[in-house]
Amino acid sequence: MSIPAAVVRLIRDEQERQNGRFIPPGDEYLPKLERAAELVCHEVAGECLGFVFFYCNAPETGTSYITLLGVDPAARRRGVGTALVNYVLEVAGQRAFRWCRLEVDKDNSAAIRFYQRLGFEIVESRETRFLMQVEVARRHDQR
Repeated sequence: MSIPAAVVRLIRDEQERQNGRFIPPGDEYLPKLERAAELVCHEVAGECLGFVFFYCNAPETGTSYITLLGVDPAARRRGVGTALVNYVLEVAGQRAFRWCRLEVDKDNSAAIRFYQRLGFEIVESRETRFLMQVEVARRHDQR
């Protein structure tokens, strides 16, 4: 898969807004996403308003993983991020994954609250990040 230019632009813009903390430094991360992650874009009238990269590639663990979520600042608070996360959870549930995990910077309180509203809980405190997870099966069964 090749990452669409609109997604690359959103990533680079967010990387700048977050002073280099949105994605890991170096040139390895985007090629890794191209090789191994699935990508979903939220488009309206041909314009990419947000994206999510995720992994559903380890069924033996029962855990899917959201690795990168981004929403254009002009489209925030309009349900784009929620729709993207819910899509990943739906796919994970259909593929019989039990959990969905992600990491978030400890100082990104807005993102932490966002994920908590979607049912994610902090399960581990790491050096600068929290590991959060939600039980996919429970969310999937509630629909």
